[in-house]
Amino acid sequence: LFASTFDTTTLELGDERVSLVQGVQTTTSAPGGSAFYAVSDNGTLVFIPGTAGAAGVRPQKQLAWVDRRGNAETLPIRPDDYSMARLSPDGTRIALVVGSTLPRSDPAPDLYIFDLETENLTQLTFDVAPDDGPVWSRDGSRIFFRSYRDDGVGGVYSVPADGGTAEFLARSTMGQNPLPWSISPDDSTLLLVDA
Repeated sequence: LFASTFDTTTLELGDERVSLVQGVQTTTSAPGGSAFYAVSDNGTLVFIPGTAGAAGVRPQKQLAWVDRRGNAETLPIRPDDYSMARLSPDGTRIALVVGSTLPRSDPAPDLYIFDLETENLTQLTFDVAPDDGPVWSRDGSRIFFRSYRDDGVGGVYSVPADGGTAEFLARSTMGQNPLPWSISPDDSTLLLVDA
């Protein structure tokens, strides 16, 4: 599974490419742009549909499941300004960022958990500083994320996935925006994008 452009995600089947989904939410604010989708370990794709939002308007986006043939099914969750979505390793929950860090939204973005079985949306972080970049631990018990809680400088934090107090883990020595991106299979190494 790979992104051939920021608008189309495709699946390679031998010599043939099949379009899975079009109209994936993107941003041009980040260097190089970014598409908002995630794939679980079992191959399930979740994405935020739409295009880049207009300045000053808080976009309302709806989450959807997409099967390997490109058929989309809207999830039973309220439309909101979803800017990131990460599926849990077991495929039962989605970590969401509501609000955008780039450009900054008002109110600042927070993390939420949407339980696909109970269809409940629960707020996970409540700090006035922006929180984004959720990455699940491999066992699904914790969420690693970026926050600007220390005088506007980005740091990496961790919070229990079922709620609790966020714990500061690290700050980059090379930049101010360390964004968690992926984690090693043994949970020992967190890959960061730092710009």
